Amino acid sequence: VTEDCCMACTYCYQHQKSSNKMTFETAKHFIDNLLADKYFINRERDKTIIVDFIGGEPLMEIELIDAICSYLMEEMLRLDHPWLPLMKFSICSNGLLYNTPKV
Repeated sequence: VTEDCCMACTYCYQHQKSSNKMTFETAKHFIDNLLADKYFINRERDKTIIVDFIGGEPLMEIELIDAICSYLMEEMLRLDHPWLPLMKFSICSNGLLYNTPKV
């Protein structure tokens, strides 16, 4: 959800960090296409999905993550989508922001 990070690790694989971040409109477009079967996911074989938030440091954009999760859950409820009961969210984080009030 972002290329930004709150650390500057010399061993980081992401060499070109920037303040770029995903827009909610981009995430909404992806979700709409995902739930409309535009990505050719076999629902009979794949009974659920895991939505993984990565970055940079994704917890720097916790409000965006919250909006994305809310939209996805609302749309799955509205559509009575078969993935809803088993869907999972995952965040790959360095952990520095775990104890901040927003997170």
